[in-house]
Amino acid sequence: MVYIYSLLKKTFSFLHDLYGFVICGYQKSGAYYYISWENKNVEITVVYDEREHNPMKILVHDKNSSKTILDASEYIDELSCDCKREQEKIEYAAKWLKEMISMKRIKVYMNE
Repeated sequence: MVYIYSLLKKTFSFLHDLYGFVICGYQKSGAYYYISWENKNVEITVVYDEREHNPMKILVHDKNSSKTILDASEYIDELSCDCKREQEKIEYAAKWLKEMISMKRIKVYMNE
């Protein structure tokens, strides 16, 4: 469903609007959907996997890493919610990420 991809892109657009991230990768169809955003220091990948009970996952890579799963900070349990609809789950994850960035628990280092 391109619907899920569109929701991810719209809901996480604050990464571009507030922090200067650009989209560097995506998957619009298949068993899971993802969008990766990057700035010069960090890459953030948001995944929606409809096969999983908790479909949302956020991966944060330092740009100096080898970008393997072992180098990423992975957030899954933090995104668990009682929401039923896809849109609610995506919005919950976006709100969580925005809060973590504003509290500097996830550092994104704005582009200069």
